[in-house]
Amino acid sequence: MARLFLDTLKGVAFDWFKSLPPGSINSWIDLETRFLSRLYEDDTEVTMDKLLSTMQKKEELVRDYIE
Repeated sequence: MARLFLDTLKGVAFDWFKSLPPGSINSWIDLETRFLSRLYEDDTEVTMDKLLSTMQKKEELVRDYIE
């Protein structure tokens, strides 16, 4: 899963990741926490209804669907 996540990083997010000191991330939770606190600002509330109604479009790549 970490490999898939890293493959999606571009621009500022990729630069941020490259600047992390070796050994500074020890777990997926650590990476998630640091990533979100540094690069993610969104007050949109995601509800269970929204999650359940979100579907991948026909012929949509998995990567595009996840983004």
